[in-house]
Amino acid sequence: MDVMVVEVSRETIKRRAEEVLAVIAHIRAVEGMKEAIHVVVERFVDGESHPELKRVGEVLALARRQALVQQLLDVDREALHHGNLSHEELISTGHHYEMLRHQACSYNHMLRGFIESCSQYFSRDELMEWLTRASLGREVWARGEVTGAVSEVALHAALQGLPEIRNLRYASVEEDLVDRKSVV
Repeated sequence: MDVMVVEVSRETIKRRAEEVLAVIAHIRAVEGMKEAIHVVVERFVDGESHPELKRVGEVLALARRQALVQQLLDVDREALHHGNLSHEELISTGHHYEMLRHQACSYNHMLRGFIESCSQYFSRDELMEWLTRASLGREVWARGEVTGAVSEVALHAALQGLPEIRNLRYASVEEDLVDRKSVV
């Protein structure tokens, strides 16, 4: 059995991004955003064997959810720091905040991986435009996500060149989520 290998190029990545965005727009208009994400994940992530093309689907499919997660994180953070919550509300909001923080950290790792493995195929502006469209117009969120991920990639690359740091690696999602105040 011959397996067709997809040649990845700038045009292939851009075409896949446009396909994913078109499916999101179409399905969202007919059946809602939750179903649109489900269809994109099924068609362009679960059904894709090529890692770079799979990453395009993942990053764009989850962009809208991630933009909403960031908004909810901001609301929870404000509530936690404002001091007007009862004990039960504080515990509930704290648990909700930690769950959202885990989702946000996972998405950040995914976006960073996509940028590292595929950035030769698109510009920063193209990525921000795709994320803005996928998140239904949340341009400020898209800019913040791209800026943060690119900064992490650049810092990691710069630090790898230092002879004092031999086996430098990114932290795992779990390591990123450790409460630094309790680690002394």
